[in-house]
Amino acid sequence: MRTIRRPKIILRGFAAASALIAICMLAAMGLSVSKLAATNQATRYQQLYMDQAYMISHASFEYAMRRIRVDDDFWIMPTRQFMGVTLTPTRSSAKIRKTSTYGTASNTFSITDPDPPNEAMCFIPVTTGAVQSDSDFRMYGITIQRDSVLCDGVTLTVTGMTVSWTGAHVSERLRIIEFDPSQPQQYNGNPGLNSGGTFDFGVNDFVLTDNNVHSISYLQWSKKLDPPKTITLTFIFGDGSTKTTTATL
Repeated sequence: MRTIRRPKIILRGFAAASALIAICMLAAMGLSVSKLAATNQATRYQQLYMDQAYMISHASFEYAMRRIRVDDDFWIMPTRQFMGVTLTPTRSSAKIRKTSTYGTASNTFSITDPDPPNEAMCFIPVTTGAVQSDSDFRMYGITIQRDSVLCDGVTLTVTGMTVSWTGAHVSERLRIIEFDPSQPQQYNGNPGLNSGGTFDFGVNDFVLTDNNVHSISYLQWSKKLDPPKTITLTFIFGDGSTKTTTATL
C-alpha cells in the first residue's frame, strides 16, 4: 500500500498565507505613511499660509503707522498691495486691526493705536438743518453724534463752547445753551455774552456715551439775528481738544 504525503502542500499553503499577510501589512503601512505625509504637507502649507497672513497684517500696520505719524491722516486709505493683497487696516476703539486671508488661513491681528483719537475727532456735529425761530429767537436743527467706528466706547464730555456770528451788534447776546431738555441747561445767563464769547458749562458738562444721533435742544439769543448770518460754533472737550463748525441762518 502507498502512503500519500502532503506536508509540502501544507507548507506551501502557510507560505502563501504568510506572504498575503505581509503584503497586506506593507500596504497598510504604505497607506499610513502616505496619509501621514499628506497630513504633514497640509500642515506645512497651513503654517505657510498663516505666516503669510501675518506678514500681510504686519505690512498693513506699518503702512497705517506711516499714515498716522508721517502723513497725519488715517481717514482715507489709498490702495496699496502686499503679496497681491490690498492693505485695508481699520482703526477703532484705540486699536488698529487687520483681518488677513491667504490661502486657507485667516486671522485678525491688532495693535494699540499709537495716536488714539481725541474727543474732538470723535465728535460729529451737523448744522445743515439750523434755523432760527422768529418768536423766541432760538436756533434749532443742530445734531451731534459720536463716531461709532473710530470711537466706539469713548466718552465725550463737552465742557464749553465759543460762539460767534457775523455782523454782530452789541445788543445781540447769546443767553441760553441747552443740549438736552432732560438735563440742566448747559448755560443760562442774563444778559448773556456777545459774539466771540466762551461759555463755560461748569457743573453742567454734556456727556455723550452712546452712538445715537442727538439734537441740540436750542441756542437762544436776546433778539432775533437778522439774516444772513454765519454762526461759528467751537465745542470744547474735557481733554482740551476743540471742534469747530458753522451754521448759516
